[in-house]
Amino acid sequence: MGTDLSRLLTVVAMVIGIASGFAVYRWQLVPVDPSPPELVTVNQAGVEVGPGTIRPEFTLSDLDGNPQAVSTWDGTVLVINFWATWCGPCRHEIPFFIELQSRYAERGLQVLGVALDMPSHVSPYYHEMGMNYPTLWGQADAISVGEAYGNEVGGLPYTVFIDREGKIVRIKNGPLELDEMIAVVEPLL
Repeated sequence: MGTDLSRLLTVVAMVIGIASGFAVYRWQLVPVDPSPPELVTVNQAGVEVGPGTIRPEFTLSDLDGNPQAVSTWDGTVLVINFWATWCGPCRHEIPFFIELQSRYAERGLQVLGVALDMPSHVSPYYHEMGMNYPTLWGQADAISVGEAYGNEVGGLPYTVFIDREGKIVRIKNGPLELDEMIAVVEPLL
C-alpha cells in the first residue's frame, strides 16, 4: 500500500511538473494582452451592449432639475461615468475625469457623470471637487440607464467610452487610473 501511494504521488508530481513547464513555455512564446476582456452583455431589453454597438438613448435630470438627453453630446467622444458620492473608488477617479475633461475638451471630448444618488448629496460634492463636466442624476432611473449600458449588477464605478459616431468602444467595470483613460481616449480624438 505504501508503494502505491508513493507511485501515485510521483505521477501527480510529474503531471504538475509537465503542466508547469508547458505554462512557462507558453507564457514566454505568446504575448499576453494586458487589457481586460471587453465586456459585452445583453441588457434587460434584450439588446446586446458592448464594443461596436450603438449607445442606448436616455434622458436624466441635471443638477438644476432640467432633463438632458445623451444625444446632446452627439458628435463628441463621450465618456460616461456612473458613480455615487458614497462610492470610495468613484471619488478616487473623479479628479482623473476632471483632468481628462480639461486636457481634451478642445479636441472634442466630453465627460458625462451619471450619479446614482440624490442631488442634495451630489451638488455639494460636485462644487467642492470643482467638477468641470456635466453630471446627471437619478436613483432607479440612473440604475436603469446603467443596465441599458450593460451594468447588470449595478457595480460602481462603471465607465463607458463612446466614439464620435455613437459606438461604444470600451466598457470598464471598476475604477480607472488617468493613464488608462488617456490610452482609450487619445486614439478617438
